[in-house]
Formats: sequence, C-alpha cells, structure tokens
Amino acid sequence: MSASSSPTDSPEASSKWVPLLLGGLGLAFVIATAFQIGRMGDDPTTVAKIQPPTPPPPPADTSGTIASPPEGSGQTVDTTGGRPARADASAVGTAMEDALAKVRQDLEAFRARMQTARNREESQAFWDARMELLEYLKQLDPAYAGPVLEFLETADNFLQRRVLLLGLAEMGGDTIADGLADHYDEWSQKDKREQSGSEIKYTVEALGKIDTDHSFDLLNHYLREGDPQDRSRFVEQLGLHSRREESVPTFVDLAGHDTQNRVRNKAAQALKRTAHPRSAADIEKLLETERVPYVRQTMIGALGSIGDPASLKTLDRILREDEDVSTRLSACHSTAAIGGASARRILERVAASDENQRVRTYAEGKLVELEDRRN
Repeated sequence: MSASSSPTDSPEASSKWVPLLLGGLGLAFVIATAFQIGRMGDDPTTVAKIQPPTPPPPPADTSGTIASPPEGSGQTVDTTGGRPARADASAVGTAMEDALAKVRQDLEAFRARMQTARNREESQAFWDARMELLEYLKQLDPAYAGPVLEFLETADNFLQRRVLLLGLAEMGGDTIADGLADHYDEWSQKDKREQSGSEIKYTVEALGKIDTDHSFDLLNHYLREGDPQDRSRFVEQLGLHSRREESVPTFVDLAGHDTQNRVRNKAAQALKRTAHPRSAADIEKLLETERVPYVRQTMIGALGSIGDPASLKTLDRILREDEDVSTRLSACHSTAAIGGASARRILERVAASDENQRVRTYAEGKLVELEDRRN
C-alpha cells in the first residue's frame, strides 16, 4: 500500500464501514422521529388535527335536559322592533350545561388550530381545520347553537366566520335564525357597512337555507325593513324558500315597481322558480313597461317555466318587435318550452325571416327539439 493511500480505500476496509454508516443513519432517523412526536404531543392544535372532536349527542327531552328548539315558533310580532318574536331557546339541567361546555371546548380547539395555521402561514392546515369544523357543525344538534353563535360574534376574521355561517345553516333551527338575524343587524350598521358585503351575503344565504316558518317571517321582515341595498338578497332567498308561493304577490310587486334593476331581476327569477300559473298574466303586463334587457330576459324565461299557451301571443310580439338579440333568443327558448302547434308556427316564421343569423339558427334548433318531443 502506498504512503498516500487511506486505510478506507481498500474493498475490505470499506465493507467494514458500511454497517456502521447504516446504523448511524437509522439512529438519526429514530431520534428525529421521536423529536417530532414529542413536538406533536406538546402542541394541542396538532393533536386536534389528527383527532377532530366528536360533537355531543342531541339532548333528550327529559328532566334535566333540553330538547331542540321547536320549529315554526315565534310567529307573533315583537312590538319593540317589528321583528318576529324570538324562538324559545331556554336551557336547564346539568347534563345540558356539560354538553354546552364540551362544545365550547371543541370550538376553542378549532379556533386555536386556525389561528396557529394563520400565524405560520400554513394555508393547507388552515383549510383542513375549516373543513373539519364544518363537518363538526353539520353533526351538531341545533340545541347547541349558543356556543356556535358566540364563536361567530368573536371570530376575528371573515374566513372563520364564513365557515361558521355555512355550519349554522346546516344546523338549522329557529334559535340559529334569530342569531343570524342579530348578525345581520350588527353588520348592516353604518360603521361596518363598507366592509360587510360578503358578510351580509353569506348571512342572508344562511338565514334562507334554514327554511323554517320563522326564517320565512324574518326574510319578509328584512325585505321590508332591512337596508334597501340588501333587498335583492332577501328576495332571492324568499324565492328559494319552501313557502315561496305565498310570496308571489310580493315578487310581482317588486318586479314591477322596485327602482333597483337587480331587485326586479331577482324577483323575476323567483317568479320563474315558483312558476305559479296565475302569475303569467302579471308577467306579461310587466313586460310592457320593463326596458332593461336582462330583466326582460328573466321575465321571458319565467313565462317559459310557467308554460301557459296564452303567453305565446306576448312572446310572438317580442320576437317581432324587440331589437335586442339576446331578448329574442330568450323568447325563442320560452316559445319552445311552451310548445304546441302555435309555438311551432312562431318558430318557423322566426327561422325564416329574423334579421339576425344567430336567432334564425337558434329557432331552427328549437324546431328540431319540438319535433323530437312530438316523436
């Protein structure tokens, strides 16, 4: 062996070092893993991420506990503010207090997780925590609304409040409807109005999704008494409510007289969704004065959804006289939706003589659809 050679240069010497190197690497891995596990054990937010809390079961309607608040309560009017009276959400009993305490503890764990993820700028961890919180709330009985509403009012950022609003809508119940109404009252105040666009949007959507008699009363109240710039949101939710047929006169009135284009359009959407047969004549009359194209198109779509053959006369006139191409396309669509021999004749004329190629082609396509339906 030369003087410049190292003892480890020979194959024999190298084979002796391999086990030692592998053993050292294995030991390093074990130490690193143990250290990480130790850190996880010291961080309650990490543990919560691995094992999300389980909501308490619904309370029994027995002595010492409380049942879920009754749906459809609170139909009288609160003379102090004009808002429908609150649902009765009184809670008694040690068992209920313990369950509420657990919910508060669980919510605080979620809050800590989300705050830690934000501080560390860990977007995926923050998203995971929000999604697990939403799943938790979906399983939570409405009787435990109190702590969730408290969390909503103390959450320091919209991303947290957004998932809480989604979860509250899933929980449902009249107590939550009242809490959402309170949230709207707070965020519609002038000092918060500039920063409340999304807040109010999701609050009103949550209130509508609850879909109880009490939420119906609240939506009607705020449509009349709420901030005028929120009318389109409240009429939209009334149009999605299971009791929307009762609001058809309101929709017709708003579609014909409201000064905001978007409110008239949302009211027309509600009429389209409700498709009440007796509203067709009202919509035809509204089309005589409505001049905003996209609102007209929504009204025309409502006639197609209702499907009254008597509306074909109005649609024919629109196809002959309206200068807006998109409006005539909407009229073609609704004419075909109503169908029948008269509708076929109207579409044949449009396909042969309309001045716009798009409209002619569209009418031809609708004629094919009518033929397919007849066969």
